[in-house]
Amino acid sequence: MMMTPCRNILAGAAVVGLMFVGAEAQSPARTGERVGTAVFRQRIGVDANPKASSDYQQAAREESIALMRTTDANHFHYAKVWSEIEPRPGVYNTNEIRSLVQLTSPLPIAFNLRVLDAGARNMPDAYKSLAWDSPEMVGHVADVIGQIAPVLGNRPWSYAIGNEIDLYFASRPGEVPAYGRMLQQVKSRVKTLHPAARFSSCFQFAAAPQLRTVYAPIVAPLDHVTFTYYPLGANFAVRPENSLDADLQTMLAAAQPRPIFLQEIGYPSSALLGSTPDRQSAFVKAAFETIRAAGPTKVFGATYLFQADLPEWMVNLITVAYGNNTPTFRAFVETLGLRDANDRPKPAWDEFVRQAQLSAPQ
Repeated sequence: MMMTPCRNILAGAAVVGLMFVGAEAQSPARTGERVGTAVFRQRIGVDANPKASSDYQQAAREESIALMRTTDANHFHYAKVWSEIEPRPGVYNTNEIRSLVQLTSPLPIAFNLRVLDAGARNMPDAYKSLAWDSPEMVGHVADVIGQIAPVLGNRPWSYAIGNEIDLYFASRPGEVPAYGRMLQQVKSRVKTLHPAARFSSCFQFAAAPQLRTVYAPIVAPLDHVTFTYYPLGANFAVRPENSLDADLQTMLAAAQPRPIFLQEIGYPSSALLGSTPDRQSAFVKAAFETIRAAGPTKVFGATYLFQADLPEWMVNLITVAYGNNTPTFRAFVETLGLRDANDRPKPAWDEFVRQAQLSAPQ
């Protein structure tokens, strides 16, 4: 559930709200590795959006990053919409990426180039009608990868092309093979420019049963499969807190022999959805225990979405983008945070801090 307007606002100009580091940068020893090496440890992170009562400006972002830095989060998930890097054909803007990369150093990055997101092509309008595997499209994707490569440097440990791509392909299954061929061609570009990065694309958990059939052409070139995961039932009602125990096996079976990465996990705390702050905390505990038990060779890690509950104005933007303004969808979006609307820590915040400590390399 990479919510496009939310991600755009959280970063000020375009991305998730992990923007500015007011705290002292972590040493490589704290992150558990030397950036750019082949050494790998299981990742745990949180998307550090500003508190709901803030103005979401620079100082608020500094504060949210500083708070995230008080935990043992050992990687940084960063997703960027293509059309914000290249607003017009051949015109690139990497200023925000540069700022973000510099200010979150040296955390390893799980990067997602969002050529697809929220069921739509996110690219300059002139490219939207191109076939995925046309020389023109492949060239444009390779070009934007090349433009941001000097900025990202050796930080990416994971490099995904497309977010929750099944939202788009569910109604366009005929485009799946061409997308797979495009991925195969741009993978070499990514691997040349970022040798330490593992190549991926992101699906919703709901797409797992189709990975070996409908989406097989897309999965074929991937080094690992990336998922977003929210255990919800009808009308966004929460499922049991330990749902990941079984669901993780579904994802692993669908991806095998490839490992998986949980780009986003989340669990709302709203009573309207049958949840409570204590249930949210129990999910955080159960989820990270399950991930840790699976081990880093099968599950590369997970990022919790979000650090703080969202303000009403942002929820309004998201409901417009998704065309869903029902009370249950609003409650889902609004209460995913580990901290409430008044920036008071929910029980899930303390549990995340504990789980990050347990997951951090010794």
